[in-house]
Amino acid sequence: MSSYNPHIFVSWTIMIPMTVGVWFRRLQTSLTAASMQSHF
Repeated sequence: MSSYNPHIFVSWTIMIPMTVGVWFRRLQTSLTAASMQSHF
C-alpha cells in the first residue's frame, strides 16, 4: 500500500472524537430537557 495517506488517519482521529463529543452533548442536553420537563 504505497499510496497510504497519513492525513486520512489524522483526520479520522480528529473527526471521530469531535462527532462523539457532539452526539454526547446533544444527548446530554436532551436528557436535561427531559428531566426538566418531567419536574415541571
